[in-house]
Amino acid sequence: MGFDQFKKSRLLGVGKGAVLVLAGVIIGVLGVVMIVFRHQPSQSDLNKIRQQYTVQYITSEQTRLGINCHALRKTLQDFLVKDIRPTLQVRQPTQDWTRYFSQDARKRMGKLRDDYFACGALYRAAQSAQWDGFKDLDFTGKLDKEIITLNTLVGFGETGDDESLRAMQDAVGNIERRLASE
Repeated sequence: MGFDQFKKSRLLGVGKGAVLVLAGVIIGVLGVVMIVFRHQPSQSDLNKIRQQYTVQYITSEQTRLGINCHALRKTLQDFLVKDIRPTLQVRQPTQDWTRYFSQDARKRMGKLRDDYFACGALYRAAQSAQWDGFKDLDFTGKLDKEIITLNTLVGFGETGDDESLRAMQDAVGNIERRLASE
């Protein structure tokens, strides 16, 4: 065997080896791609995972904030009955009504406002994840104006004029109607 013959057989061997390595790499890549596609979660699986995460998030947020969103409707109704209605009933025309709200009632109003908006955000998260566990909070987001009005008048009301009283009566009436209808 001459030098040229040896060179050709050696080159042919290297070529065959390179083809085999390239074929192995291609087969390996195809195998990995098939495994990835085969084990990729379906859209249904992804939705279930998202929903589970959302439920965990909602539960942990309620614990962190110290609230029970499912009790928000009752808490709001109780606040209106125990703190707001008595003031609206005893107040006389042209009489300053802000003095009837205790400091404790003002603090409860602030907490109620915070809870309302926090539960509203959690309700929207539940809706986004298509979780029905918070459907009883569908009133959140529909009473923003009324809650802000109450918070402003109860928490910061400096004058109890007739116009402010009408705004409070309207807000209370709207809240009561919305809570009763849903």
